[in-house]
Amino acid sequence: MNIAARLIVIVLGLGAFFAQSSDTGPVATPTMSDRQRLIAEAQSPSASELEQRIVADGYITLEEYNEAVDAYLQCMDEYGFDVSITEDPLVPGLNSYELKWRESAQSEPGQEETIAILEDCTSGTTYLIEAIYSLQITNPEDSNYSELVLSCLESSHVIGPGKIKPAALDAELQKAEPNLPFDLRDEQVISCLTNPAQNGLNGNPLILPQASPTSTIGLRQQIIDDARENPASDLETRILEDGVVTPDEYEAAVIEFLACMDIYGFETETTPDPYVPGAYGYVTAYSTDPSTPVIGTPTWDVVSSDGTTGNTAQDYLYYESFDTCSTGTIRVVEAVYVLQIVNPDDTDILELTIACMVNSDIIAEGELTAEQFDTEMRTVSPNLPFDLMDEHVTSCLINPVQNGVNGNPLVLPEAPATPAA
Repeated sequence: MNIAARLIVIVLGLGAFFAQSSDTGPVATPTMSDRQRLIAEAQSPSASELEQRIVADGYITLEEYNEAVDAYLQCMDEYGFDVSITEDPLVPGLNSYELKWRESAQSEPGQEETIAILEDCTSGTTYLIEAIYSLQITNPEDSNYSELVLSCLESSHVIGPGKIKPAALDAELQKAEPNLPFDLRDEQVISCLTNPAQNGLNGNPLILPQASPTSTIGLRQQIIDDARENPASDLETRILEDGVVTPDEYEAAVIEFLACMDIYGFETETTPDPYVPGAYGYVTAYSTDPSTPVIGTPTWDVVSSDGTTGNTAQDYLYYESFDTCSTGTIRVVEAVYVLQIVNPDDTDILELTIACMVNSDIIAEGELTAEQFDTEMRTVSPNLPFDLMDEHVTSCLINPVQNGVNGNPLVLPEAPATPAA
């Protein structure tokens, strides 16, 4: 979505959108915030099953946002469009899309037909979900959006304090030719209108939605619960049945993954993870076998290993193959297994990381809180009192409880004890 389109959606579109009401289900009311009104619409009976499920708890995680995006991309693909995704320059964590008509498809649709296709594919997928997710990033406290925009403009010295009121800003922005004391094309103005709470020009920290803030269970248990609710394979279900992944079960998942990669023509070997003893890294060699199965058609060029750019079909196929083969084998199982090693008590991983750095004399006690660390790590250029490339820092980030720098002993997960008869 380009800047102009986003301004329409965020600044103008919300007013028109919220003017609508529903006869059944949750109804948007004047006392609701912008995000609450969008959530009410997505929870209404007229919303799609995908929308209702994603916003059931009133919060959209990164995984849920990507699920809606995948549904949109599949719809566009069926119409004959390839859609490339880049990160939104003003809202990190949000997508920007560029459409390209496939030449192998039939005659390219005109502008009106393309707009109709976009409306069809975003309806029930990204139309509401992306708007809600965007507001979680740009307005995390769910404040009055116009007040937030004016606060950003004032703190960025675009306008003086009290120069314009929120109601006046709303009224002017809905006019064909707004009469405002600033240029709507100015980069700082656009940044404040699009991302007032966390825009980079304002210098405020970026906080991406990850998991429901009300969740009290550990990350490992969240992963297990999600996998049980949406199982990817019988293997995954069987391994996660007791909530513990043993070394033998991890090995079984890795073997299945390697066998799958081999089927797709990629010879993949395991290497010991240098920071997580007991876990693996993977090295893949491209097959030269011309009979290698094809999983899709390459749609972009990437830089190959020799530094040249060309039609790198195998690069594309590798990522597609890895995604296909890891699903139901190592994707979830390995994540759970590694977390058993690096965070055996499934406690707050940020607190553990800070404790590791203090114990390793990287930082002093109280020099950095877990919240400050989390906030900085979500920015493009973290301002931290240590070098993220330092080996000791890396070790604490990856394996805070049992890394060698910290000196704690390594405890590999074993099978749970069998209850006495």
